[in-house]
Amino acid sequence: VVGSLYAYLNYRSTQKRLLFVAASIVLPVFANWLRAYGIVMLGHLTDNRLAAGADHLIYGWVFFGIIILALFWIGSRWQEDEEEAPAMPVGSARSSGVRTGGLGWLAVAVVAVGLWVPVLGHLERQGEQGPVRFAALEGQGAWQRTEAGELPPWSPSYSGMRDTFRSTWRAGSVPVGVYIGYYRDQGPGRELINSENRVLISKDPVWRMTAAGPVRVQLGDQAQAWRTLEMASEHARMVVWYAYWIGGRWTTSDHLAKVYLALSRLRGEGDDSAVVMLHAPQGQGGHAGTIAALEDFAREMGGPLQAMLDRTANP
Repeated sequence: VVGSLYAYLNYRSTQKRLLFVAASIVLPVFANWLRAYGIVMLGHLTDNRLAAGADHLIYGWVFFGIIILALFWIGSRWQEDEEEAPAMPVGSARSSGVRTGGLGWLAVAVVAVGLWVPVLGHLERQGEQGPVRFAALEGQGAWQRTEAGELPPWSPSYSGMRDTFRSTWRAGSVPVGVYIGYYRDQGPGRELINSENRVLISKDPVWRMTAAGPVRVQLGDQAQAWRTLEMASEHARMVVWYAYWIGGRWTTSDHLAKVYLALSRLRGEGDDSAVVMLHAPQGQGGHAGTIAALEDFAREMGGPLQAMLDRTANP
């Protein structure tokens, strides 16, 4: 809307107006992606001393203001002078001083805003599905539920979720835990993609990270790109595999997750999403035994796990 108003006030040709409006749409979208990436990296590089709380909003608005000012400054380089009004014959009707074309542009902007507000409201209401009721996760093959006490005490540093699901499974000597942080009707402070959400915080009093990186997981009959994090405490070691689940899609990218969330909202499917973690301790079989247990669980229980998430989102 601001770009449309600026184009109307500073240009006379339709081509320049359309080009500036297009630039005022594309540039802020790209700048917002750059802002989000910069804030995440700033928090990472400063160990969350900066851009970890409300200050990231200040940085974001300052950056956004700079981008908008730069857009207007560049646009002013091609500003067109006001067209001189032709001499009016004596006795002819005086012009009101308002161009018909300008009124048309202003009317389009007003109508666009008027239509977009109820559309946004409708899309927001699509996600209002009430509390989360987890569907049952059925055992598959030799994997059966067991006691939660068989796993070392640990919880990821995630917040704002609508509900959580935890269960422990065993098919051999190594138990495997399932953690699901489920998000619905997301907003500030209760969103899946948040710079403060971590599998393990850097200053955890019990656990320390020993390794991290990507991992290829055979989830049922599909190979998915997940991430792995290995941690150790004074008395135990554990491996965690994790990824985001958004409307049936898996990803480990924060940016791609935001795209999937936006697409789900635009399709009227709400914003149901989750962080899913599989974790297993290191036992007598060592690191290889832990990885083997996680691989077997993902292969055997991947299908039921995805079906459980689908039924939770669409009961």
